[in-house]
Amino acid sequence: YMVSKTELRAIKGYTSEIFRIVAPYVCARPSRDIGVFNVNTLSVTDAPLLVPVFQNEVTLEQMIVVIESQLLEPPVDVAGFLAHPNLSVIAPQQRLETLLSDRSSHFHLSGEVVYLDVRLPYEAVFALRDGRTQLVRRRFGEDE
Repeated sequence: YMVSKTELRAIKGYTSEIFRIVAPYVCARPSRDIGVFNVNTLSVTDAPLLVPVFQNEVTLEQMIVVIESQLLEPPVDVAGFLAHPNLSVIAPQQRLETLLSDRSSHFHLSGEVVYLDVRLPYEAVFALRDGRTQLVRRRFGEDE
């Protein structure tokens, strides 16, 4: 299991160039659990990741339209998300609905720690399990 996406660099074939290309689409989770997409926190940059959730029955351009319309609407549940015209025409067996949720289980915090004249980036990932918050990972400094 990987704790940080930068661990990809230790895998043969992952050059710095390849890493920079794939890094925005990688989410490292230190467990077997498959992450789900919170339909209320999607951004347009998530569109390429969502196309496979619909077995490629939706194009990248159509998914961008779905997400852009979602950004204009108040929070919805998964059924409301799937009601979008670009998605509602897709047969239920072609949708991996278990990968969609209206709640988040992991949270990313980023900031900066300042001590005297030193400034360091700070990052932490928390998981919400059984109503309790657990620290999954924290890091000071830059990944690259």
